[in-house]
Amino acid sequence: MLRVKRGLIALALVGAAFVVGVAGWKLANLAANLRVTGELDALKRQGHPVALAELAPQAVPAENNAATFLKMAQPEVTALDKQVLAVVDEESSVDQDAFFFGRVNDTILQAMRTALAEHPETVPALIEASHMTAYDPQLDLTDAKSVFDGVQSAMLSAQATIRVLRYHALVQLADQQFEPALDTCLAMFRLIRLYQQQPTVANYVMTLAARGTAIQLTNRILRSGPVGDAPRASLDAELTQHDLVRDCRVALGQERAVGVARFQERIANPHPSQSAWFGTITYQQLHYLELIQAMIDVVDRPYADAAARQKVLDLYQQSGAATKEFAPAVQTVQQSTLLTLTHLRALRVLNAIQRREAQGIQDTPQVTDLGLPAEVIVDPYNSNSLILKRVPQGWVIYAVGIKLQDGGGQNLGEYKHQDIGLEPVDLPRPHESPAPDSSESTEPEPL
Repeated sequence: MLRVKRGLIALALVGAAFVVGVAGWKLANLAANLRVTGELDALKRQGHPVALAELAPQAVPAENNAATFLKMAQPEVTALDKQVLAVVDEESSVDQDAFFFGRVNDTILQAMRTALAEHPETVPALIEASHMTAYDPQLDLTDAKSVFDGVQSAMLSAQATIRVLRYHALVQLADQQFEPALDTCLAMFRLIRLYQQQPTVANYVMTLAARGTAIQLTNRILRSGPVGDAPRASLDAELTQHDLVRDCRVALGQERAVGVARFQERIANPHPSQSAWFGTITYQQLHYLELIQAMIDVVDRPYADAAARQKVLDLYQQSGAATKEFAPAVQTVQQSTLLTLTHLRALRVLNAIQRREAQGIQDTPQVTDLGLPAEVIVDPYNSNSLILKRVPQGWVIYAVGIKLQDGGGQNLGEYKHQDIGLEPVDLPRPHESPAPDSSESTEPEPL
């Protein structure tokens, strides 16, 4: 009888503990939900999107929407692009790599000429669309998957469009039409600003890669032949509008709204194996919001600010599976932004130096002598000034990169051991062959 009583008492204690545990779990989950709601309400009061519907741009008439005209041109863009890429794919890996850097063999050059001639209305249509100021691809904002699918489709179209304009500029450059080629690059930059109006970090990283394409081609044009002061002034005016810190923060804010929707969808429709841990996922949503905010806060910090970078990495590494699944790639966003920011600044410096030289000033200036805004001449890796070096072929303009030490500017690239910047075209590039392990690269994927 005593054993039975002890068993009943033990069972009662276990039951009581279970009830207390369930009650505590419910209270903790309620507290987590209240914190999430409070965080989202605060963001909304500050004007940040926290729901998919809030990602919709202001209504724009179809006749003023660049997306309308780009969509109409897309079949021709796709056909032209495929025609050129089919020829490029048949070339040797050496010629394909050279084409990536803007060195075009006769076969590829003829393929671009032929494709452009067979689609004569395509490039004018793209240039006309680039002068518009509104871009609304009219994404389906019903759920997170629809947003991602719509953005992915629009990104593929954007990449093909930028490639086609690159073909046109390379043909113009081969014909020594330097100013028209620069005008085509300006159209590329304008379209990139339009594409930047699409949500998500994936789209932002795509526009970084597109900027890289436009920057490298513009660098080649400026170093290949004479360009007047008026086109150079237009180039500088265009580049001033590419604010990567602002764009990155906006993209992260948009990504946050998509991530919130994904969390809500996961909580509302959990997998059977996950039905018991929806409270845990609510806590992960809190961690997700904290991680995104930390990424936003660090955007304008130099790479040398190790504490700021480490905070973001620690938050990411300490996050649960759902947060890591929904969060953007932390290092890709940071490193790709720094890389493209360096190239943008270096291009403005090059343009300013060449404008001085065209005025007959042939000295060796400091970057502080060029009349550029202070923030334009800063190395985003260590907060010092960008480095200028004159070599027989022209100017090397570079930052120290993530190694945070000056490598002398003799081996520019996108790898960890290299300086990052712009150099005279067709200099020997020791990093092209053999190439370092691609895992070392900080470069956004090429278009």
